[in-house]
Amino acid sequence: QAEKLLGRVRDQFSGGAEPTAYEIVEGIVGRENLSAATAGFMLQIVLACLDHLAVLGEATPVADSDPQRWRA
Repeated sequence: QAEKLLGRVRDQFSGGAEPTAYEIVEGIVGRENLSAATAGFMLQIVLACLDHLAVLGEATPVADSDPQRWRA
């Protein structure tokens, strides 16, 4: 299940996108399913996935971006 979630996070970088963690959450769960509870829970998971992908060299934070953006 973890690998499936990592794959869904990786998918958010398609086409050279540089999404924020929140945009990744929105892309995974869908805007229509996004509530405060869902966003808070999924944001923690997505941030952990992004850190994991960064350690693997598969994602990099975009320098000087605010809010923080990520690129593959």
